[in-house]
Amino acid sequence: MKKTKITATVSLLFIIFCLWYIFAFYYISSARFTYKFELEWMEGSIVEHARIIANGGNIFCAPSLNFTPFIYSPLYYTVCAPLLGFFENGLSAMRLVSIISFSITIALIYNWVSRETGSLYCAIFSAAFYSACFELCGAWFDIARVDSLALLLIMLFFYLVRFADFKYYQFAAGLIFTLACLCKQSNVIAAAPFFIYAAFTDFKKYFPLIAVSSISSAAAVLILNVRSDNFF
Repeated sequence: MKKTKITATVSLLFIIFCLWYIFAFYYISSARFTYKFELEWMEGSIVEHARIIANGGNIFCAPSLNFTPFIYSPLYYTVCAPLLGFFENGLSAMRLVSIISFSITIALIYNWVSRETGSLYCAIFSAAFYSACFELCGAWFDIARVDSLALLLIMLFFYLVRFADFKYYQFAAGLIFTLACLCKQSNVIAAAPFFIYAAFTDFKKYFPLIAVSSISSAAAVLILNVRSDNFF
């Protein structure tokens, strides 16, 4: 009985210890969510990109003294653009997208580890470990940058490949991969090892995924290049 109580107490303390890091993130992000100035040097310019899209403009254009676009793909700006009108401060609208993306990401991490290990403690620890990396990674999880949404999308791609069992999951995963790359181009590098593995180990099985990913990504790049006069 005594050993059982000790085990239960240690388990409870472990869960509290893990949840503390998740709570700490939301406490910090909520405290600076409405801050009217940049938390990081790129935030203001990223809001300007979203405003241009919200007004029907094109962010991929010849660089000038008035505006020079960042090298990022347009998805994050496009997602944030409709939200700008609901907030007095455009920074808050874009931070909201990042916070929501972070929240879904830790839910995916929790679910992934739970399904792989069958352990509640491993799942909670994994989600908390990601949260605990907030400061170590530069405290960008909740700011107006593309990274949180980009990480969510590539995480969702791998999650679908690993666990999805519905009929057209490879089609869905391929489109999610394209969205991930339209959020941040470096996601191509993140997924490259998997595609190499899929192509050489079971090409027939993964052919729909490879085909959809390749065709949709190529089509997206082509459309963006045509619409921007090859400035994308």
